[in-house]
Order: sequence, then structure tokens, then C-alpha cells
Amino acid sequence: MGAIFLWRKVLAGFFTGLVVTVFFVADGLMGGDISVLVGGLFVMIFVLLVIGLYGVPVSVLADIIVPVNVKRMWLFSLLIHVGFVVVPLLIFKTIEPRINILSYIWLVTPIAIFFWVMDEVLKKWMPFLNRTPGRMVKVISGIVSASLILGSLSWFGFSDNGVLSGKPPLTKYYVPEDYRGWLYVYYDRPGKPALEEEGDFRVVRFDEEGAAWTSTEFKGAYVLENEYYFIFDEGVEKKIPRGMIHYGPMSGFSSTDLGDYTNIEQIFIGTEEAFNRNRDSDYTKFIPKPDPERADYEILIPEAYTGWVKIHTPPESNELPDQTIKVGENGEAVFPYEGITLQSEYDHFYYITESGKKRIPQEHISEIYNFPGLIVIYIGPRENDDPFPYHEYLKEKES
Repeated sequence: MGAIFLWRKVLAGFFTGLVVTVFFVADGLMGGDISVLVGGLFVMIFVLLVIGLYGVPVSVLADIIVPVNVKRMWLFSLLIHVGFVVVPLLIFKTIEPRINILSYIWLVTPIAIFFWVMDEVLKKWMPFLNRTPGRMVKVISGIVSASLILGSLSWFGFSDNGVLSGKPPLTKYYVPEDYRGWLYVYYDRPGKPALEEEGDFRVVRFDEEGAAWTSTEFKGAYVLENEYYFIFDEGVEKKIPRGMIHYGPMSGFSSTDLGDYTNIEQIFIGTEEAFNRNRDSDYTKFIPKPDPERADYEILIPEAYTGWVKIHTPPESNELPDQTIKVGENGEAVFPYEGITLQSEYDHFYYITESGKKRIPQEHISEIYNFPGLIVIYIGPRENDDPFPYHEYLKEKES
């Protein structure tokens, strides 16, 4: 029965993981990203694993180390919970100075404090879970907890994906003085020049349109340790304020027509307000098209629509109409031009919202099917890769 206090730790860890997941999902939904409903499950599994393998052992160790009769036991317990976040990171920082430990501290410390709060609350609300463990239970729990803590720290620091592995190079970014908006770095491009080097830094120079191309391999980045400068015509450099630098995701795609673009770095330069108005980047805008003369199409889809979008192309006219295709609430549209072909890599797909247009993520645009008089695209997350049932569609149309 002395080990019953372990259940209190497990409950505190579970509630902490649940709250972290709720915050993650709520933040995504407020930003209009419904995909977090699925991603939230994976976040919860990951958070619970981290808490189970590190947070719970630390909390168990705190109960074992701090004597029951000590004054302000809660304070010593809090210091241990937070200390096992901060101290290891400080040690890692001494080993690899380029690690930005503040980002980890800001992220993990509130979780550690909330875990401690939940543990203290359970002590008050469920006193039957607060029994003092016996000596044998303490010894076994201490050995197991210490082993899990050391194992977790070793994995976090020294595994292939640990903070001390790889040591991504530092980068300096030079941006034209008047440029505001999304910047794109296209890495691993054969035939493009390698990045220059200035001391410990690689150098990325953007053109007037905000693009940079290089054959250099992307090896990760310490984004907060990199340096960002406006470059003036006279060669004068001016450091860009941190408040104007906003980071987008690393992206990429593979296309039969356009090739493989596996590492595209995205950075937004501008005010917070401008970034919030322009969160949808377009990393395909500078990629050369197979047909340079071809104009881009703009496909506008109702915000709540998920499923097959059917664009009918009856041979009513051979003259190209406006490049905008408006899809109805039923997922169908008519575009009277037989010569149209859509390609998700460089045509523009948007949801229509009350506040305007919102770009549809590339991963939510399926392969495009071109049939006689009909173009079909699946919009939204897919549960399977079944093709469009064209023959069933024809039979239904004829009946």
C-alpha cells in the first residue's frame, strides 16, 4: 500500500498532459486550423510519454528526497520540479553554447509547474493517495526514477535527434532594405551556388523578390541564434528587430513536372499585424513552371467544404474566361473552357471566409483528375487514397 502515492503522480501527469493538449487544440482552432483536432491526439501521446518517462520520475524523486516533516515541503518540491528542467538545460548549454535554452525553458517550465500544482491539489483533495511510502518502496522507486531520468536526459541530449547532435550551422540572412513579406530559401538545388561563409556563419542573400537559391544542403537551424540584417545599396547593414522576424515551417513537395523541392525555408519580415494578415505563405511562387506562358488559376472554395470538388468544363467557348473559378456550396463549379488543366503546385486554392481568402494547405489538395469535360480535386484531409469514382459518377449523371 505504500506505493499508492505513485498513482497520485500518474494522475497528476495525466491531467497535465490533458491540459497541454487542450491548450494546443484551442490555439490551433482560434487560428482557423481544424487539422489540430487530429494533431492533438499525437500531441497528447507525445506529452504523456515525456511526462511519464521524465516528469513522473522527477516528482517521485522529489517526494523521496524531501523529508515529510520539513517546513515548507511544498517549496522544496517546487524547486526540484523546476530545477530538473533548468539545470540540465544549463549543462547542455555549457557543452554546446549555440543551443537556445530559453525556448525550452519557456515551453517546459510552465508544464513542470502545472504538474507540481496538480500533485499538490491531489494531496489535498485525495488524502488517501498521500500515504508515506515505506523504506523498500522508496529505494525501489528512487532507483527506477533515477534510471528513467538519466535515460531521458541522455536521449534528449545525445541521441541522433538530441539537442547536442548535428549542431546545425549558424546563418546570416541579408534582406533588401525595403522588403516586407515572406522570404523563401530553396536548399539542395543542383546547379545553384553554394552559400558563402563569414566566420562561423553561412550567408543567405535574398533577391528583390524575397527568394534565395542554393545547392547547399539544409542541416537544420538554431533560428533564434541566427542573425538577420537589412542590406542597403551602399552595402550598409542594419540588424532587423526581433519583433519583425516570424518563422514559417520548413516545407517541400515532390512533383513529376516540377521535380523534388524537399527543403524550403520560410521566414516572414514585417510587423506582428502584417504577419497575422498574411500567415499563408506561397513557397511555389518562384518555382519555374513547365509552361512559362501559362497563367495561374485561382480556385475559391467555401470554407466548410471537404470532399470532391467537381469543375465542369463544357465545350461552350474556346476563349479563356477569367482565371478565377468559384466553387458552390455543393462542391461544384462550371468553367466554360475545355483547355484548362489545374496543377496544385502553382495554381492557387483558397477557402472563402468571412474575413477574406485563406490559402488551403498543400497537403489538403489531393491529386487532380482530368476527365473529358470534368476536373476533380479532393479538398481536405483524406482517410484513404481511393480515386474518384468516375464511372459511378457517369452512371448517376445519366440516370
